[in-house]
Amino acid sequence: MEDKEVEKDKEVEDKEVAKVQDESDEDDTVELNSPQSMQMDGELYGDDMLNSSAGLTVDVQDIDAYWLQRKISQAYGDIDPHHSQKLAEEILKVIAEGEDRDVENRVVTLLDYEKFDLVRFLLHNRLKIVWCTSLARAEDEEQRKKIAEEMMSNLRLAPILEQLHAPRGSVKDRQKNLGRSIRDEARRLLNNGSAGTDGVMDSSPVDRYIESGWFKGQRQQLDLDNLSFLQGSLLMSNKKCELPPGSFRIQQKGYEEVHVPALRAMPYESSEKIVKISEMPEWAQPAFAGMTQLNRVQSKVYDTALFKPDNILLCAPTGAGKTNVAMLTILHQIGLHMKCGEFGNTKYKIVYVAPMKALVAEVVGNLSARLKEYNVTVRELSGDQNLTKQQIDETQIIVTTPEKWDIITRKSVTDLAPLLNSTLGSQ
Repeated sequence: MEDKEVEKDKEVEDKEVAKVQDESDEDDTVELNSPQSMQMDGELYGDDMLNSSAGLTVDVQDIDAYWLQRKISQAYGDIDPHHSQKLAEEILKVIAEGEDRDVENRVVTLLDYEKFDLVRFLLHNRLKIVWCTSLARAEDEEQRKKIAEEMMSNLRLAPILEQLHAPRGSVKDRQKNLGRSIRDEARRLLNNGSAGTDGVMDSSPVDRYIESGWFKGQRQQLDLDNLSFLQGSLLMSNKKCELPPGSFRIQQKGYEEVHVPALRAMPYESSEKIVKISEMPEWAQPAFAGMTQLNRVQSKVYDTALFKPDNILLCAPTGAGKTNVAMLTILHQIGLHMKCGEFGNTKYKIVYVAPMKALVAEVVGNLSARLKEYNVTVRELSGDQNLTKQQIDETQIIVTTPEKWDIITRKSVTDLAPLLNSTLGSQ
């Protein structure tokens, strides 16, 4: 009897314990979308989130009024500037309000599922993009001050404002950050963009390359004495000259004539296409009035110059059409500020550096005539022509010389105003 009573009491006790555990489990259950769930996820998976978000952070000082539009243009490649502007405004409106999950779904719908990396990047820097863009687009100082006060009163936004007003790092810090970025990019390329199972890039093989100097390169000390000319720099001339086939020499009295056949143009490749002016966006065609098509050099860089925010290094002889390529890049910047087909927004600056002071006036006249329909003001800034601060503010394209621009940019921004009206760099 005693054994049966003990077993019965034990069964009752087990049932009570099981009931208490079930109630405890129900109490611990939290909705996935609740703030408590987001906080718990952050505590449980904080390290993983930090590792997986590496490389997603953007510097707030790089975000201006049109940063998002340039980011979209860079992600899509050859996209019409008007379309990228419209898409940027829609995304900015979406990420400015709403819950994270709802915002993510709406941004994915706007950018397509193929651009999920861009979606992840935008959501990770959501607050920075919205508020830094608002500050950059403020029409006057009063509105900018009002936005800054609102940010300072918010615990999540105050650090963003502090980063925005913090001085940029020294040259040594920037070089250190650049080196870190290069190493990260090298790891990504060697691993074909793949990550480890824990979301962290497997850098062991890459680190071996870096430590062995594969990326950094081996520094070598040059022996300048062995490289110098025995007869001095005055006789540093090349006595041998191999002429191309078809060349001939004619000896004249006191001089020699060397005839070299003209270089023939290379035949067109099957994939090479000449861009016609009629194929360009309608708003960009007035800048090429009187022309029917671009030449080979201009056609090769057409997509990059007009539709992408990438850097271009173009090396071509005189008369190859480099000025028209510069015009394409100018039109790209104008297109970013076009609104509803109108060119009323003039809050941008373009600097055109001419090699010589004699060419500055010619470039100013050329650009002014070709861009008169775009509400663009072109002015000269050289030793012969100085600009006041008001004229600088009213000018969209500044044509200058390397010497004058070096003098201006060598000083800090606070010292820029008195230098604009000086004659330094006029030689």
